[in-house]
Amino acid sequence: MQVNLLIVFMSAGFFLGMIYLFRIYRIYSIPKRIEKAKGMLAVNDEKALAILNAVLNLDKTNTDANWLVSKYNFDKKHFILALMTLQDMLKYDRYTPEIMEQDVREMLARIYLLLGNVEKAMEQFNTMSRKWAMPSSILKTAIKMQLDSGYFAEAKKLCKEGSELYPSDGEFPFTLGVISFRAKDYPAAENRFLEAERKNYYAGEINLYLAKIYFASGQFERALERIENVHDLEEGETEKELLKAKINLALGNTLQALSVLEETEKNIKEDDLYFSEFNYFYAEALEAAGSVESAVQKWSAVKDSSPHYNEAQDKLLFYKNIAKDKLFPKILTMPSNMFDSLSQSLLSYLEYNVKSVLFKDDKLVCYNCSSKRDSHMFGEYIVFSTRLTSPVNEAAINNYISRARYHNIDKVVIIAPMFSDDCLAYASSKNIIIYGFDAFFKNNIAQKFFNKK
Repeated sequence: MQVNLLIVFMSAGFFLGMIYLFRIYRIYSIPKRIEKAKGMLAVNDEKALAILNAVLNLDKTNTDANWLVSKYNFDKKHFILALMTLQDMLKYDRYTPEIMEQDVREMLARIYLLLGNVEKAMEQFNTMSRKWAMPSSILKTAIKMQLDSGYFAEAKKLCKEGSELYPSDGEFPFTLGVISFRAKDYPAAENRFLEAERKNYYAGEINLYLAKIYFASGQFERALERIENVHDLEEGETEKELLKAKINLALGNTLQALSVLEETEKNIKEDDLYFSEFNYFYAEALEAAGSVESAVQKWSAVKDSSPHYNEAQDKLLFYKNIAKDKLFPKILTMPSNMFDSLSQSLLSYLEYNVKSVLFKDDKLVCYNCSSKRDSHMFGEYIVFSTRLTSPVNEAAINNYISRARYHNIDKVVIIAPMFSDDCLAYASSKNIIIYGFDAFFKNNIAQKFFNKK
């Protein structure tokens, strides 16, 4: 009996030993099995997954097997399954030189982003940022994600980190420039874009952004130089051509502006983002060229959702109801020196003596005058003669008053094509004298002026 028991125990021990040895063999064969699964993925997914699952049955924390399973599910768009495996990998905290925690967290962030969970994705990037110096590619992915989601402060912080870690990479200052531009901090944006250029970062958007900045600050020549060098835009061609036309208009290059607009019109449609703005500035160019009837058609196309709608309506009101005299368009489009002469002719008729011209551009002439009606002609007046067709309103009157104070002159006279209804009483309350353009046609002042020419 004892002998039989001994034989049983020896047999059981041998059997358990064999099982143990077999398990050891299977564990040691894991690397070969993983290599086999790698080769079979995309050829025979089912067999490859069977091998990987068998490996995980032996060693559920195996990094290579978990990674391959998560990548397979990611590629097949089984995002929840991939997410579960990756979260297990973080829990196991077991990595290899080829598969690091950063790789796991980056894939988690990508999945969260695809699932629309931006906050969870950002948590992964923020963790990576705290723990390691992230590769530039991961930093840029994180920055783009934050910008797209409206997290500008976080994106700015990562951009600065990227600039410090990778000082020769011009994409980081470029992105900082975009962030500053969106915040309307144009001086900071300009500095960042120029820094990106110095670091040999090229993007068609750099010149477009700089053209916008220089245009907004009135540096029209620099704006034109930049807009002429905008190439290889992925999108925004209409915006670029419209800006080029606006810059040329600001420089007085009416024919160049019209040429750009005529070419752009071939590609613009009514549902385009810039449709109304395009028509508004096309009308402005046509008006400057003296084609008022065509300009009226373009102003009529400006939609009521456009920020230029009220201005377009003012123009339509002006030309349809006020500027009926055929000489009116001539006054609006005549050279600035001729407008100056015509304005002085009117002032002489109104018994003002022009002492000096304080300011003159294409739309406005500003004079220092005395009045023949004042005793001894000691009183000083500042006269603004403008041919801007937008109605003069309270804000414009306040601007003129400020400019008069700068010259230490209290008495203000305004000559303009049109005044808003509410500004008439306001001007009277401020003792400001106003004249409409009908004053040019009284006693045939405009008629005589053009007949002389």
